[in-house]
This record gives sequence, C-alpha cells and structure tokens, in this order.
Amino acid sequence: ARALKEAAQRSDEGRHDDAQKVISAAEQKVRSKRTRNCNAMTLELQDASARMASLSSWEHGGRAEVADAWHMHMLQRCTNMSDSSSVSKESKRIYVSSEQSSWIAKSRR
Repeated sequence: ARALKEAAQRSDEGRHDDAQKVISAAEQKVRSKRTRNCNAMTLELQDASARMASLSSWEHGGRAEVADAWHMHMLQRCTNMSDSSSVSKESKRIYVSSEQSSWIAKSRR
C-alpha cells in the first residue's frame, strides 16, 4: 500500500519514471517473499505500473484505480468485486471471506 501511495504522489507530480521505479522496487520485494498472495499483489503492481506509464493513462482512470487499490489495501477490506479494468483484480479476493464469495456468486445468477 505504501508503494502505491508513494508512486501515485510521484505520478501526480508528473514524475512517471520515478513512479515506475517505486512500483518496480515494490514488485521485486513482493516476488522475493513468496507468500500466498504474491501473485495477486504482483498483478496489482503491474496494473498500477501501466496506469502510471504516462500522463494520459494516469489522467484517464489510472489515478482513480490506483487510489482505490491503495485504499483497499490500507483498510484490508474490499468494497466491490467488479473488475474495473482489463486486468483481473485477484487482489480484491484477498479481503473477501468465503461466505462473502458465496453471496457474490449468488448475486450474479
């Protein structure tokens, strides 16, 4: 969550290359830990990296999506399960209980 916030601040300042470096360093750190959520977090960071790649991508939804991801990880709570991008947000599943998953599945029928 800290890396997302720091990278977002740099993107807001127009320092997209610096934001990419922050995300890259965080991705390497996540990969080295080999936890059960490693893959989901790596995908989250890759999505953030793509959204921070340019001013255009940042201004056209990137800022909002990264802010949402940062907030979700800070609270360790997911408030929606909809995929708002072309990247499947596996990280959203980290904070959803099995009972909540059941409710979500029922609501989609």
